[in-house]
Amino acid sequence: MKAFLGVLTALSIPLLILNMLGGIVSGIWLAILGEWGAIGLGILSLAFATFLLAIALIPSLLLAAPAAYCAEKGKTFGLVCFGALSSLYILAIVTLWCCGILFLFVKDATANSLIPRLIWSYGVATGPWAYMASKDQGPQGEGFASTLATFLAELAYLVILLLVILTPITLFGAIKVFGGFMLVALVLQVSFAVIIYKEWKRVVHQSDELDQYGWAEATGQQAATFGEDETTVEDDWRLTGQEDYLNGVTLIHRKYRQNKDNPEWDHDHCEFCMAKFCLRVGEGSLQEGYATEDEYYWICCECFDSFKDRFGWKVIERMDDTEPRSAGEGQTRT
Repeated sequence: MKAFLGVLTALSIPLLILNMLGGIVSGIWLAILGEWGAIGLGILSLAFATFLLAIALIPSLLLAAPAAYCAEKGKTFGLVCFGALSSLYILAIVTLWCCGILFLFVKDATANSLIPRLIWSYGVATGPWAYMASKDQGPQGEGFASTLATFLAELAYLVILLLVILTPITLFGAIKVFGGFMLVALVLQVSFAVIIYKEWKRVVHQSDELDQYGWAEATGQQAATFGEDETTVEDDWRLTGQEDYLNGVTLIHRKYRQNKDNPEWDHDHCEFCMAKFCLRVGEGSLQEGYATEDEYYWICCECFDSFKDRFGWKVIERMDDTEPRSAGEGQTRT
């Protein structure tokens, strides 16, 4: 999925340029033409768009909740059904908003003002979605669904702009074209959700095995499988892309501690080998290691020694700090 995100980011560069320059150029163009009504309408729409769209998207949470429940219970069919319905609702709102904005700006356009109105409407229609998608991003691909939907929405709007200029397309025709792009987004979102879910189940299963048999025994079996004498750092089974978010970071060597504001969360896992950190001694659990400054990622001592040179970590010693962490000191995974 990281490769796909890379391609998506590269393809988004021309759209990013359009987002930056399109509004400025079209705004000046409309001002020269005296289209102050269109300018004011665009500014007013952008001012309230995020708030209004956030309210319109609330029903999607009612579908996302059972999807999350099905994922937790291992019910793939329910996850796909409720997840697809939630995504379908969101994409329908995207379609209605963008096509509605298009109609709003085109209906009063003249031959001279059509093109600047279309470019101006592009920013009004897609800008709020791009802003909300940027707020969903995370270090491990979080927000992928919203990024994908926004990219296809921007692409669909550009296609419709060309059709408006070159053909006598109707509003219903524009909705069909835009809906086709959103259908592609739906298929891709559901497909990637299933892939991510299966990978998550595999990691959880591996974690359970590590908890059951003990970290040392499990890593010993893994080393035996690959051959200790032949394994190098480059092909180490523990490396799964951590360079993207752990390279060169500062780590704190400390005893494992629980977030006192979230007592239900009682453990973490090593970001490399999935060894378990918890306060309870036994069952192969670890009570000390290396954590990022926000204590979101934990690394066991074995993996630290294996990869400290490769990642270039800086270390702060705080082994004497045993106070529970509060919400302001670090995040917990929920």
